[in-house]
Amino acid sequence: MSLAICIERVNEVLLGDGWHNCALRNGESSFQVDDYEYLEKDNRPRLLGGQDKLIPAKGATWNEGKDEETTIRIFCPLTSILAVKEYAKTITAVSKKK
Repeated sequence: MSLAICIERVNEVLLGDGWHNCALRNGESSFQVDDYEYLEKDNRPRLLGGQDKLIPAKGATWNEGKDEETTIRIFCPLTSILAVKEYAKTITAVSKKK
């Protein structure tokens, strides 16, 4: 059995400080999983995921907020995620019913 998580349907993420909402972006969840990297302000890599044994290789990111002025981007290592909630149906199907 696999505990498959559909990242396009993740709507909440549980971190140590509680549940975080993942804002929708163009009708899809803003939740993403990718390499965990630190960049300089000119986008040059400073530290790449997996380059140092103490830096996680994979991370997650999502938007929190109701509009562009209040939206912030959250980044964390995958190991910080305790649980996720996902929409039972595809987001576009849920959106069309409203």
